[in-house]
Amino acid sequence: MLDASRDGKVDVFTSALSIAECTHVEDQNKLNQAKPFFMGLLASGRGGFKLVQPTLALMERARALRWIHSISLRGSDAIHAATALHFGCSELWSCDGKIAKSAPTFGSMGLRICAPRDTEQLPDDYRQGSLAV
Repeated sequence: MLDASRDGKVDVFTSALSIAECTHVEDQNKLNQAKPFFMGLLASGRGGFKLVQPTLALMERARALRWIHSISLRGSDAIHAATALHFGCSELWSCDGKIAKSAPTFGSMGLRICAPRDTEQLPDDYRQGSLAV
């Protein structure tokens, strides 16, 4: 998907919160490799993501997910979902069961919840086929 984004075939958005969330590398040797990878991917502007800065409007939209739509998510997950809704994204990629549980409500707002592997947005010429070994 990132190749397709870099080639201008799709737009891939993520909240700037993703920078703070990319910290879960336990092995110190791998962490030394992961740090520059994550910074290059998310913060450089060359990774294929459109990095969205949190704004007051996005924070209020995240809060409205609970207050208006009865979707109960952690703050960061609500911000990611609000960002996707704000930018008119057709999909929100997540492997989080709590977000998936709210898929019907998000669907009524025009946002499909799916695992990245289940995206319907990847152009066929960017698909890899099976990665099973």
